[in-house]
Amino acid sequence: MYNVTGFVTFRTKFLITIAQGTTLLNHILHHATLPSQTPKFVEIYLHVQTSNEEALAFYKRNDFEIVGTREGYYKRIEPPDAHILKRVLIKD
Repeated sequence: MYNVTGFVTFRTKFLITIAQGTTLLNHILHHATLPSQTPKFVEIYLHVQTSNEEALAFYKRNDFEIVGTREGYYKRIEPPDAHILKRVLIKD
């Protein structure tokens, strides 16, 4: 299982560029969609803080869409709400 939910925190802390983040995301997506991947990944979901416009823009540019909002998701940061984003990997 891959976890990219901490991308922006990681990016801020370690000064990862958007290009590097894109490379990391593409690497994950590539491996998630390999023909030999078992089980098959059909969709990817992640959470982004509602106020994190930079992360939201990044994921939207990479074909994620907001499919919901979870109130009170974060316990130690404000605002505590998170958007749920989804990207479809395998279309019927």
